[in-house]
Amino acid sequence: MYPTFLVRKVSEIRPHELSIKPEEGLEDVYQILGSLKRKLQDLVIDNKRMLAISSQRLGSLGIDIRDMIE
Repeated sequence: MYPTFLVRKVSEIRPHELSIKPEEGLEDVYQILGSLKRKLQDLVIDNKRMLAISSQRLGSLGIDIRDMIE
């Protein structure tokens, strides 16, 4: 159901899977992790925005999304 990269443990990820050479140092790793963090934050923001739009549309039909969650 979830993409493999989301359910794998960090300890299972090997440097060659991230295209990082050990001699490149940790700075590159931090840059990649920072990029991944920003992308995940963007996805969360997009999901919240879509939920708000859906909630608003359902509300205009007289449906309270909170009733559906409980």
